Amino acid sequence: MRVLNTVSEREFEMKNRRLGECRFLRGHFYFLLKIMFKNMPYIDETVPTDAYGTVSNVELTNDESWAKIAADFKFAYDNLPDVQPEVGRANKYAAAAYLAKVYLYKAYRQDERHNVTGVDANDLDQVLTYTAAVIGSPYDLATDFAHNFLPGKTTYENGIEALFSIQFSKDDGTSKGRLNFSDALNVPLNTSGACDFQKPSQNLVNAFKTKNGLPDFNSYNVNDYDDSADDVDPRLYHTIAMVGYPYKYDSGNIFEAGHNRNPGVYGSYSSLKENVKVGDESSVLIDPFRANTKNRIIIRYADVLLMRAEALIELNRELEALPLINKVRTRAKNSIALIPYATNVNVALYANDATWTNEYARTALRWERRLEFAMEGSRFFDLVRWGIADSVLNTYYAGEKSKRTYYEGAHFDKNKEEYVPIPQQQISFSKNVYKQNYNY
Repeated sequence: MRVLNTVSEREFEMKNRRLGECRFLRGHFYFLLKIMFKNMPYIDETVPTDAYGTVSNVELTNDESWAKIAADFKFAYDNLPDVQPEVGRANKYAAAAYLAKVYLYKAYRQDERHNVTGVDANDLDQVLTYTAAVIGSPYDLATDFAHNFLPGKTTYENGIEALFSIQFSKDDGTSKGRLNFSDALNVPLNTSGACDFQKPSQNLVNAFKTKNGLPDFNSYNVNDYDDSADDVDPRLYHTIAMVGYPYKYDSGNIFEAGHNRNPGVYGSYSSLKENVKVGDESSVLIDPFRANTKNRIIIRYADVLLMRAEALIELNRELEALPLINKVRTRAKNSIALIPYATNVNVALYANDATWTNEYARTALRWERRLEFAMEGSRFFDLVRWGIADSVLNTYYAGEKSKRTYYEGAHFDKNKEEYVPIPQQQISFSKNVYKQNYNY
């Protein structure tokens, strides 16, 4: 960016497009830093390298640092084309989706102890503005939920729902390919590699249960899921590998208890979305790990719909949110082509009647996010954004520890563990200019 800023558009006509791509990526990484650490030094191209340690991580207020991130995505939105000539480059609609996401997080105001003190209507209006831009674009939901999590560079990947994805490849002239090693440890033991990390909880499995087609908000966790007695949302079968069922839709590979890492300790469920079927051409064994070339979607269209629905609910416009949530549920209901063995699926839509109150709509929206994005890494950050991480997680620990002994003694510390500590190495690097997060 420093170099680009030294030339004119006349000298390099794609200057602003390339700056837009750079600022999109910078915004992406600062967004990740923000939701992990909250207090971060904001260092842009104007700061000399030897001055990095002099920029305090509390120099900006919480709202000011969110605004800096938003400015990067706004520049990208203003300068990127609707369609890029090369697959994988961020475009205008990806920037709009990320802008909406930033403003949604920014809307939930936090004090210095991480308590949510209110929800800002002006920021929510920005969410509506930028989600509308995406909804008016060629992007849409994939016809089947499963298509978001299947390999296929010319079929499923970079599809109609994927607004921005990390691209992976093999046989590209490199020694091991540009493979997705970040998920290699999550592959279960039926694949001749990996360690079966990222284990779904029993609580999550139970959350997919339905009663008359709708989530059972109040009693879903009273009894554990029984496939012979309980109806479920079909997204369960796309999200979680279960004993006795085909692994990743492959009827020739039935998932067994022994495919789990120590099932007596960690349970007999494994994560499906990031994985591919055994023997798939996208899978590569780099002994002892197995990586694949399947893209990782960072933002998809379903997120845009549910972000818009959330903003509308918080603006007391829950009736406008109803069709957005139901659109996501309709797609879920119809996502059964690859799971003919799932004979207990039942999904209904929420009704436009007296039951659709603001409070009920908020509960439905938050539940929908949990099911739609389960095992994709957003749940904890949603809970922090809503200001309910302590109550949800401590209730979860109280119930789950009777099923998983490693939860014995687990507790979420409110006003502390909403964010991770600033690494001591970084504090030392800055000669104590960086300040430790609250309560650490």
